Amino acid sequence: MIDGNETATSRRVWLMPMLAIAAFSIVLTVASTAAVIWLGGPSRASYPAGSPEAAFQEFVTAAQNGDWATADTLMSSNMRAQGQSSQPMVAGMLSGGTTVSINSSTRTGNTATLSVSYTYNSGSLFGSSTYTTVGNVSMILGADGWKLDSSLYGGK
Repeated sequence: MIDGNETATSRRVWLMPMLAIAAFSIVLTVASTAAVIWLGGPSRASYPAGSPEAAFQEFVTAAQNGDWATADTLMSSNMRAQGQSSQPMVAGMLSGGTTVSINSSTRTGNTATLSVSYTYNSGSLFGSSTYTTVGNVSMILGADGWKLDSSLYGGK
């Protein structure tokens, strides 16, 4: 027969490690959040104003901030005439934990092609995974500057 003392002891045996894990998770979450806030998160490359790279970076920043009006102004008139808008194009792709970086660019006259990497980070209590995809983005120079002229993976 199990008495009250044995029951309390058996509860402590599994309860104490669970409490320690919970406390560690809370401390780790607070510390990592504070580090990101203090350090400012991942840095971005700076590109010269008026360059296709700077325009693309501005598009990505606007999309990641949910500023769809600004992101739409950074799309070419050709894309807008086809009824395309930024929000459905980037849905899920630029969510939290996704970084976008420009690997290289080539210019020919009023067009530019950017090779872009999208790195997705997913983390959970049970681990995290990171994967990267690469695509080409077309940019076009108009009277009001460089504009995105393709989907984020280059298809029109």
